[in-house]
Amino acid sequence: MNLLLAEDEKALNTALTEILKRSGYNVTSVFNGEDVLLYLKEYTYDAVILDIMMPKIDGLTALKTLRADKNCVPVILLTAKSEVEDKIIGLDSGADDYLAKPFEVKELLARIRAITRRKGTTDENLAGFSDIKLNKDDCSMSSAGGEATLTLKGGRSKKLIIENTVESVKKGDLSEFFERFYRADESRNSETGGHGIGLSIAKEIADKSGLKITANSPDGKSVVFTVNF
Repeated sequence: MNLLLAEDEKALNTALTEILKRSGYNVTSVFNGEDVLLYLKEYTYDAVILDIMMPKIDGLTALKTLRADKNCVPVILLTAKSEVEDKIIGLDSGADDYLAKPFEVKELLARIRAITRRKGTTDENLAGFSDIKLNKDDCSMSSAGGEATLTLKGGRSKKLIIENTVESVKKGDLSEFFERFYRADESRNSETGGHGIGLSIAKEIADKSGLKITANSPDGKSVVFTVNF
C-alpha cells in the first residue's frame, strides 16, 4: 500500500517514514504542500498523511486544491491545533480524518487502516483504485483526468488496447508521447504542463519486461495505446 507523507518537521518526518515502512507501507515523504500536489499529479497513492502548517503551500490549501481537481484520495490531517473549530475546518475542506499532535503511533496506524478500508465504491460493477474506476460491464475506465476504453485481444500474441478521446492530436504514430514532459498541445505552457513522466515510465517498464507499447491516433481525436505481450 502506497502512502504520501507530508510533514515539514524533519525529525518527525523521518521517524514517521521509518515507522510506516516497518508497518509494511511504501512511503513517499515530502516537506511542503507544493510537493504534495506535484507528486499526486504523477503518482497514485492509497492515502495521504498531510500536516497543516507547511511552507510554500499549507496543508489546507493543498487539500482544497486536490478536492477541486476531483482527486478523492483519502487524507488524514495532522495538526498541532486541537480545537473543535479547527477540526471542522479541516473536515469541511475535504479531509477524511483528523489527528492532533502529539498522537500515539498506534492511533495513526489504526486511522490509516480505517480510511483505506472505507476507500472504494459501493457499485458492485465497479472496481476502484484511488480516483481510478474500472467498469466491469463495459471495460471503461475513468479518473479525474478523463475516460478510456480497454480491450483485451487474444490469439498467439495478446494485446491490451486502451483508447481515450482527446481535444486534438496529430494523426498517425505518436511515439513522441513517451518522451518526458512532451506537450501534444503547444498552447500548454510551464504552468499548464505536459504529459509529465507517467507515459515515459510506463514505456521503460514495458521495455524492461519485454513488452512492446505503442501510441497512435487513427482520427486525430483519440489516442490508442497498444501493449503487445
